[in-house]
Amino acid sequence: MTTLDWKPKEHTPRALLIGHDPRLQLSDTQAEYALFANYYFDKTIKDRAFKSKQGLAAAAFNQISHITNGKIKPKEIYITNLCNSALPHALQSKTVYIPVEK
Repeated sequence: MTTLDWKPKEHTPRALLIGHDPRLQLSDTQAEYALFANYYFDKTIKDRAFKSKQGLAAAAFNQISHITNGKIKPKEIYITNLCNSALPHALQSKTVYIPVEK
């Protein structure tokens, strides 16, 4: 599965946020949209896993809002990953590099 970019629908993007891997670090769960951005706009909490994904999305959007002093709103942020394909999990304290072909 390839993770999709989160693109503002009604606004021209004013900020670009680039994530690193479309999967959770210790799980095989892969986001439909980069950094689970779609969860930010869904305010219904369904379960604990949903709440965690929503928290990740909120942290991403809130950070942009914070560093721009509220001048850039969540609906103006474009989110992508360096690689939108799942990479193998890294061994503890190790790094997985993005293959050239991706």
